[in-house]
Amino acid sequence: MQLFILVLVGYIAWSIYHSKKKREQADPVYLTSEYEAQAYRLISFIKADEKEEHKSLKPLPDVLMMIDRLQHWYDRLSEIDKHNKAEALKHAEDWKDAAGYIHDIHFYYLKCNADVDESDMEEVGRSGAKLQEIEKRWALRLGDDKLEEYWKNEKQAKSEALWGDLKK
Repeated sequence: MQLFILVLVGYIAWSIYHSKKKREQADPVYLTSEYEAQAYRLISFIKADEKEEHKSLKPLPDVLMMIDRLQHWYDRLSEIDKHNKAEALKHAEDWKDAAGYIHDIHFYYLKCNADVDESDMEEVGRSGAKLQEIEKRWALRLGDDKLEEYWKNEKQAKSEALWGDLKK
């Protein structure tokens, strides 16, 4: 009988714990904060590389400018949509993805002095294309002035071959 009560209490405790966990994971506010934390963690790796004085390779200045621009845009979007939880969650997920793509590009840039093969270049191209889509979506959402800034940066990136350093 005591064993039955012990098992029953254990099952009830387990059910309560898992139902709370599921509610947290479905909560847009919780997910937004998780996505933001992941994005800032990825960005902090790149910024830490910038501060490392003994490193021969620093992050590309273009990457640092892109981080600052996207972070500013994310802050504005999250403020605009702070009462619309679904949109705020989309922006946070985009921010997490953008930080991941920037991190990938930065990683391959640091790797370029070692061994860069064709598949690495394809991965950089895919990350860059996905990052541009996020940037374009945000620029459209923020208005005409940001869209002009996006297209100016897009033309500059193409004319200067922004990721051309990776082929060296």
